[in-house]
Amino acid sequence: MSHRRSTSGPRKIPDRLPDIPSIRFYQKLGQGHFSEVYEGLYKDKIPAAIKVIERGSSHLISTEVQLLQDLRNLPHIIQLFEVIHDENTVLVFELVKSLDIDDFFDYLTPHKLKTVLKYLIIATNEAHKKGIVHRDIKLANIMITEDFSDLKLIDWGCGTYITDSMSPKAGSRTVRSPEMLLGYRAYGTGGDCWAIGTFIFDILTDGQIPWKAKTSSEVLIHMSRIFGGDNLCDLAYKLDIEPEREFRKRMRREPTRTLESYFDSNCRDLVDDQLVDLMKKLLTIDPAKRYTTDQALNHPYFK
Repeated sequence: MSHRRSTSGPRKIPDRLPDIPSIRFYQKLGQGHFSEVYEGLYKDKIPAAIKVIERGSSHLISTEVQLLQDLRNLPHIIQLFEVIHDENTVLVFELVKSLDIDDFFDYLTPHKLKTVLKYLIIATNEAHKKGIVHRDIKLANIMITEDFSDLKLIDWGCGTYITDSMSPKAGSRTVRSPEMLLGYRAYGTGGDCWAIGTFIFDILTDGQIPWKAKTSSEVLIHMSRIFGGDNLCDLAYKLDIEPEREFRKRMRREPTRTLESYFDSNCRDLVDDQLVDLMKKLLTIDPAKRYTTDQALNHPYFK
């Protein structure tokens, strides 16, 4: 659960918290676009994160709730204990004491990074086996315990069941795969696999991903410097998509930079030949050749 602050419109969070016998509310942890999150106790003994949804907004989380119910008891995925419909809809999650992002980078070692990636790929793989994609895999949506012994993939609000016609605009633009940026709708699990590759790249560049931009075409233009515009156009034509004129006009036809050239010098201790190879296999332009989560888990990096 990410706690993004909303500034639009009057909020409908109640002045007093719901009186629910099975829940004790403690301190507020944060708030999202249409919810507030509290630490609390569930059934008098289970530490919990309790999300109180704005009145009139419960329909916005109906898919997320269904996904979480289908993902119950799977490893490294945040667990939803109960949904309570009172005056407000209340979601009761397991409580995870997570590292701050700054502490994550401060304490990260090659071994800890390998553990984090393994757990993340296991979580994503388990969802894929259920026919579910997350569509917004990034550091902000991962909770890591302070001793790095566990990880939880959270915030399934962009998630969906896999179909042949999914929105290509789901999730953060920076982690969308090339086929999603081109507008392809039948991207299956490939978008999540690309996002995991981006997650690795994000860490090795110390958060300086070079294709951050405000439009899909701009992201693709930046990507063309690394992957080559001709290769991105070939993918578009293979998917029966006409690339946007702006992209074709401004793209770099041939690569001018490598992924490695963006690595941050402060992260050089984390760089491992097998890790870079895994990242590149996940950041493969053609989704038909891109690593799946099953293949990633069997990569020599994890041996």
